[in-house]
Amino acid sequence: MSLAVIRQYIELVRQGPGNEHERLELLRRHQNHVEVPIDVVDVGELDQKASRLASVARTGSGSLSV
Repeated sequence: MSLAVIRQYIELVRQGPGNEHERLELLRRHQNHVEVPIDVVDVGELDQKASRLASVARTGSGSLSV
């Protein structure tokens, strides 16, 4: 993930609830563009974060961390 995208993600987190769809989109774009071999990347952590964001985006509530 580029520094610009990381900064964008951090800014969205700082803004608080209500932008989970945007955060989820950033994570999904990152997941789709990972260029290292899949066995080197801890995709499980990224999948867990995406699942939590998707849940919050659907329900509008929940606890998220960076």
